[in-house]
Amino acid sequence: MSWPPELEALVETVAAEQAPDTDQLAAIARWRLGCGDGRSAARWHRWSLQPPPPARLRTELEPLLLLLNSPQLAARLGQQQGWGAVFLALDAGDPDQARRSQLAAIAAEAPIEVSLCLRLASLWQQQQQPEPALELLQAIAAQAATPTLCNAIAHLLEQQHQPAQAARWWDHSLSLDPHQPAVLMQRSRNALAQGDAALGCHLAMALLELDPRHAVGQELQVEALEALGAHASRRLALAPLVRQGRQRYLQQAGTLRAWWRPRRRRQARWRQQGSERLQALGPPRPLPASALAGCRCIGLLRSRDGLELVGALMEAASHGVVWHLASREPVVCQHNLEQLLPPGWQLRRWPRWQPELHGALDALVIADRRLSVPAQAPALVLHPHAAA
Repeated sequence: MSWPPELEALVETVAAEQAPDTDQLAAIARWRLGCGDGRSAARWHRWSLQPPPPARLRTELEPLLLLLNSPQLAARLGQQQGWGAVFLALDAGDPDQARRSQLAAIAAEAPIEVSLCLRLASLWQQQQQPEPALELLQAIAAQAATPTLCNAIAHLLEQQHQPAQAARWWDHSLSLDPHQPAVLMQRSRNALAQGDAALGCHLAMALLELDPRHAVGQELQVEALEALGAHASRRLALAPLVRQGRQRYLQQAGTLRAWWRPRRRRQARWRQQGSERLQALGPPRPLPASALAGCRCIGLLRSRDGLELVGALMEAASHGVVWHLASREPVVCQHNLEQLLPPGWQLRRWPRWQPELHGALDALVIADRRLSVPAQAPALVLHPHAAA
């Protein structure tokens, strides 16, 4: 990328600790405006009217020159604890010096843009040295974390085969921005790899809520449901995949016949298994309306179908939030509650009992007769099977 001659002249001026020429600053303002960087152009124009001290210009010039891929020019600024020395050492093939310079820049809390940080981490990876890259990303994220930085750290930890550490950064990224389909997909895979099928299913369902046609999300959900043994939910989750397969078969019957025949046999087995499981559920045992009177935040723990609450909520006058927690059939439970909850009730879910995350409840309905009352349960705990 080309730059105006005034930029190099300004670098020499700042390196010599001299007052900058306002014409140089105005020329850089026009150049940044021509590059489409209006915010930077406004800043340089303001400085052309009232020049800042050389130290302020040095701090501004170094990341600009590094973004222009000119570490040699940035090094001429004389920054002893800046990022230019790191780039220059890597460019010269001296990773040991680069790491020493990087540690000095981190200790000095030298500012660096996210795009520049990611470029530097990429250079470290090209040198086959992931440790300094991870060191850099984590240090910058500790100062000001962004989803992009968190994702880069998590990807690097996954490459280092450290899924437990990567999970913390995926979760941190989702806490900053929960609407990231790619991160939900990666975190779901991560949870399944660590044997947490409940969380993997929860994240796959969240991904499909953002993008219902996400192919990988559908596969992850089916895989998680199979690991949970949630056969009825798996059958319900497979329905769109079966419809898509049938449509492709009808459109391209000749080429897909061999592909479809074994899958059709598997689907018949799945359908039979799902029917047997649904028959084993037995009739729902709802609670009486008076049991939940006045409750506005209700938890439903370990339900298979979500029908324990529906009758009581239909007759109750109050409205609020229902949490279905650690469901044994998460897709069936979600589907039924979405269809049957009365207006005014919000539906949320969480894959396990964690009051510190899903919040305090007014009442807890335990749908599994084998489950004892969990710790930190509310005062009102109900058992539908005992009420029936």
